[in-house]
Amino acid sequence: MMKPDRKALSDGLARWHIAWTILPPGPAAQMMDTLPGWHRSYSDAFAVVHIKKLENGWPGLTRP
Repeated sequence: MMKPDRKALSDGLARWHIAWTILPPGPAAQMMDTLPGWHRSYSDAFAVVHIKKLENGWPGLTRP
C-alpha cells in the first residue's frame, strides 16, 4: 500500500472542515495519530475513529 501524503491529508481535512474520520486500520489512520489536534477515540480490527479538538471543545458536545 502507498504511504499517505501528510500535506494532502492535512489540507483536505482543513479545506472541508472535517471534524471526525472513520478509516480502516492502516497507514492513513496511523498518520492521523500524528496530526496535531486530532485524537483517536476508538479503534478495532475494522475501523479507527479520530475526532478533532476544536477551539470551543469537542464536536457534538455542548456546554450548558
